[in-house]
Formats: sequence, C-alpha cells, structure tokens
Amino acid sequence: LQSKVKDTDERALLARAKIINSVLEFLCLAGGLLVSVDVLNIKTGATLKSIYSSFGLATIITAFGANQLALDVVSGLALHGSDKVYEGEKVLFGNGLKGYV
Repeated sequence: LQSKVKDTDERALLARAKIINSVLEFLCLAGGLLVSVDVLNIKTGATLKSIYSSFGLATIITAFGANQLALDVVSGLALHGSDKVYEGEKVLFGNGLKGYV
C-alpha cells in the first residue's frame, strides 16, 4: 500500500514540476522578449510601459499570494533541519493532518 502511495505522490510531484518548469520557461522567454525590445529601442509607444507596470502589479499580487507557500517551505526546512523526524516515521500534526515522512 505504501509503495502505491509513494508512486502516486511521485507522479503528482513530477506533474507539478513540469507545470512549474513550463511557467518559468514562458516567463523567461517573455521577459527576454521585453528586454530585447527595450535594449533595441524599438518604439512601441505607451503599450510597453503598461506591460511593465502590469508585470509589477502581478509581482506584488503573486508575492502576497505566495506568502503561505513560502511559510510552509520555511517551516518544512526548519523541521527537516532540526533532525527530529526521520524517514519512515508516522507523523501527526496539530491540524489533524497525518502521514509518513
């Protein structure tokens, strides 16, 4: 039973990694295009400025939205670094979440 759960978790993790990779690749290409347009001094009018301001606003919104995710990552790293929980142990958290490490 644990091997099936592990395989399912690995597949889900791989799927998330592929999605994140695709999003990051798109953002890098879009950013590179905008920088190229700016460096080459291609006249685009006010539209380029509005795109830059939209990216700034999107960054602020994403930062606020990712606050809990960042907190979870830092908490997980602190728990891992404390060396109190080992692989294969059963854990039970305060919010009722339980599982195996």
